[in-house]
Amino acid sequence: PLPDVLAMLPPDALTFAAHPFSVAQVPPARWGKADLAQPRLTGYEFWNGRVRASGDKATFNPFALDPWNDEDELQEADKDRIDELRKQARKKWDPQLQRGVREWPAGAERPAWRPVFIGGSDAHCDFNYHVGWAWDYTKFSVDDNALGRVRTAVYLPDHTTDAVPQVDGILSAIDGGACVVTDGPLLEVTLEHTGQTAAVGGELAVQGDGDLNLKIVAHTTPEFGPVERAQVVTYFCVNVRGKEKRTSVTAGTPETVRLRGTRGYCRVEAQSKGQGEEGYCCFTNPIWVRIPDGKRRNLRITLEQGTGI
Repeated sequence: PLPDVLAMLPPDALTFAAHPFSVAQVPPARWGKADLAQPRLTGYEFWNGRVRASGDKATFNPFALDPWNDEDELQEADKDRIDELRKQARKKWDPQLQRGVREWPAGAERPAWRPVFIGGSDAHCDFNYHVGWAWDYTKFSVDDNALGRVRTAVYLPDHTTDAVPQVDGILSAIDGGACVVTDGPLLEVTLEHTGQTAAVGGELAVQGDGDLNLKIVAHTTPEFGPVERAQVVTYFCVNVRGKEKRTSVTAGTPETVRLRGTRGYCRVEAQSKGQGEEGYCCFTNPIWVRIPDGKRRNLRITLEQGTGI
């Protein structure tokens, strides 16, 4: 049983549920709700793989099929993929984060339950595209998923050299949720109040009056295209009741959200269109916020274009 397996792991081991919101193995099986609520889990490999084009017809050259060459089909595949990711984040991940806010121990810097969102591609030696049996072994398929299509970018602000960071530092950052998941642009997000600043995965204790400022900087390349707008998800709790808000912000046009509660979080998701109108997206882990006095405050949100990746 999963609880017994988790109990055998070293205390400092990170544990992630592999693609928990899709088929997990053959025969068709999925992670159960009780499994995903195990307190020993660090988080979820929420986003696994990136398929834009695929084909399963018995042909010598599947790349000549319409799904690989029809721009309308490709853009529709982008839209469907990104819509599904956002839907899963809203229906599967946010409820877990909200549970963490509701159960936040009094006096603790951050919730005890705060599943971290990571992503990647299965390591099947797929360097440019994937060839193999479908998950149910009923057909042979080819698609454009490959290693590196989905990436987890770790935030290490104290690492200032070109050397590879130490493993312990990388694992510690992931454990704390100091990372974003993307197949294209990178979002750098900071929350500030009266000189105190927190980044993704961090926490901010609000003391004194004044607004909070959420600054989103979108780093991209010509391949991935500019991030022209982003969506900020906020959830703040009063006693055991909370309210979620979703706010769209456009680059260069600040938005303001009214916050009410003593504890909560902010997270950001965004998408872009690059060369050939190809779609990309990025999701951040949350910044946790404590407002001990419970006074209503404004959250001022800005989106800026950053430097290249």
